[in-house]
Amino acid sequence: AITSSSLVCRNNLGRLALASLLYAHDNSQYLPWAPLNHTEGLSSSQSLVFAPGGPGTNVTNGVKDPAGWLPANTGTVLIQPVYGGVFWYLTGATTSSYEATPGSYPDASHYFRCPDSGTIGSYLKVNYSINRWTNPGFGKVGARGASLNAVPNPSEKVLLAQLAPWVMPDAGFTPGLANAANIMFQMHDIGIPFAFMDGHVEGVTAAKAWRMTTNETDRYFHPMRR
Repeated sequence: AITSSSLVCRNNLGRLALASLLYAHDNSQYLPWAPLNHTEGLSSSQSLVFAPGGPGTNVTNGVKDPAGWLPANTGTVLIQPVYGGVFWYLTGATTSSYEATPGSYPDASHYFRCPDSGTIGSYLKVNYSINRWTNPGFGKVGARGASLNAVPNPSEKVLLAQLAPWVMPDAGFTPGLANAANIMFQMHDIGIPFAFMDGHVEGVTAAKAWRMTTNETDRYFHPMRR
C-alpha cells in the first residue's frame, strides 16, 4: 500500500514543479536553475533554491538577482528556500510583504521537506533538488537558462527529484554522476519520485533511475536534446 508520507512527498514535488512553471511563465518561459556547484549553494548571497529569482531588487534581462536583497533573519540553516524565486510562487508572498514581516510564511517550509527525511531533512529544510543542467554554467542551455518553448518532450525531461538528505550539499543534482554521492535518490514505496518539465510527477524504479542517470542522460535530463 502507498503510505501517506509518499503521497505527501509526491504532492510536494508537484507543487514545486507547478511553482517552477509559474515562475517560467513570468520570466519569458525560462525555468529557474540550480546552483552551479555546492560552493554556490553554501552561500546565502548566491543562487540557492531554484534560482534565479527570489526577493532581489535588481533585474537583469527580466530575471531578478537573488543577491539583491536578503532577509534579516538569515540564520545558520544549510539550505534556505526563501532565497529562490520558486518560494514566492509557492506561497503567493510578495517581496514587500515578506520584508515587512520576515519569517511570516512558515507554512511554506513543509512543501520543501519529505516527511520521511528525519532529523537531517528537518535541519536542511529543503529535501528536493533541481536538475543542474538547467544552469547555463554547464553549457547545456543558453545564457538565460532552459526555455520551456525549446524543451523537446517535456514530459520526459526531469526537472526535480528527491535526494537522500545526508548527501545534499545544496538544492541541485548533476545528471550523469550516478556513482557519486550527490545523486543518491530517495526511494519511496511509489519508487523514486521525479517531477518533469511538463509539471507531472511519477515514481520510477531504481533500475530505471539508474538507466536515466547513466546511459540515457540526454534523453531524460538535457533540456535541449531529444
